[in-house]
Amino acid sequence: PFAIILAISAVAELAGIALVLNAVQGLGSHISWNGATLAYGLPILAGFLSLLPGGVGAADQTSISTLEANHVAHADAVAVTLLSRFYIVVLGSLVGAAILLGLRFKDKPSGSR
Repeated sequence: PFAIILAISAVAELAGIALVLNAVQGLGSHISWNGATLAYGLPILAGFLSLLPGGVGAADQTSISTLEANHVAHADAVAVTLLSRFYIVVLGSLVGAAILLGLRFKDKPSGSR
């Protein structure tokens, strides 16, 4: 089960990086894979270290600043940040709920509620 959970998490993170890369390019700017990885990963780390619920503020500012450091216009950086934050929160919640339900039903003996 751990390998499956790890694989699902890895795919979700790579999809998040691809989302940032494609969103920036879709808005007419350019960013490298390294820049997209930083713009996706650093806000997650900053939000975790800030100890604020959901990393509100710290993650957003880190994302915008990282994108601007990669020569993305401010308005585009805000748009990409909103999209990536939505993806992080919604997908994280869905993956977590699926894993929780999977573990819950796995431990239940058949015939019980």
